[in-house]
Amino acid sequence: MRHRQLTSALLTAALMAVAALCAAAQKLAPRYVEASETYFVPETQSLADAKVQAARNARIKAMADEFGTLIALQSSTVIEGGRAEVTARGMSEVRGQWLGDTRAPEFRPAWDDRLGCLVLNVTVRGRACETPPATADLSLTVLRERPGQGAAVESTEFADGDNLFLRFRSGRSGYVAVFLLDDDGGVHTLLPYTRDTSSGAVAVERGRTYTFFSREDAPADLRPYTDRYRLRASVPREYNRLCLVFSPDLFTGSVGEQDGGTLRPRFQDYDTFDRWLFDLRCRDPRTGVIFTDITITKQPELP
Repeated sequence: MRHRQLTSALLTAALMAVAALCAAAQKLAPRYVEASETYFVPETQSLADAKVQAARNARIKAMADEFGTLIALQSSTVIEGGRAEVTARGMSEVRGQWLGDTRAPEFRPAWDDRLGCLVLNVTVRGRACETPPATADLSLTVLRERPGQGAAVESTEFADGDNLFLRFRSGRSGYVAVFLLDDDGGVHTLLPYTRDTSSGAVAVERGRTYTFFSREDAPADLRPYTDRYRLRASVPREYNRLCLVFSPDLFTGSVGEQDGGTLRPRFQDYDTFDRWLFDLRCRDPRTGVIFTDITITKQPELP
């Protein structure tokens, strides 16, 4: 009787494990999604750029409707001249990744007399996949160092010439890479460092706090490779995005290409990076991704 009960318990456990695996696979299976969106075109934007942005917004809406979004509260503390200013804002991340269009986006332009601007109504149809988060035990803080004004402070607002640092801590040992997504559709690899050609990620230990891009705080083995990043703006105000990727397992790829052998961050286009990130998250659901928006304000030129 005891042997029969043990066999039954093992069979039940096996069936439950298979059901859990099937449910996980079903969540990651591609789905056909569709959405329509209305985009109000700024007068300074070309029609071609407006179509790209309108289609992008519609794809995000399609994934948000299908998979939902994650809402997080991001706080920023800036201390200057003995005065502390704390700001907080809600951020959302779509729980999905766009695989591709099944039909070309359909655009229906119209003129809005009341607002005096062009309006683009767009419908997109495509395939998307859910990407569950794995960031509960990851902590990322953006630090700004203004030359001549003392130690770095927590802030996502930068001026032309400020230095960027990232403070990171994980509840799991694993591997990390950091990318900067600019507003021109380019992706720059900030971590691994430019001189580090060993792999596509940097090893981190559980429970240890790291300050990336700081030679003073770098581990001894990374100090010779550590890059410092001074942010520059080519327009009055740039809107960029930092992307940190973490996995318990070593991952490679998507570091980009070097620019003529220089020591500038490696570069790639956004579509290549986006496909790599999607494949990585589908292969390993334990992969955690943190996005943080930053702005860079260009200093006015002296007369």
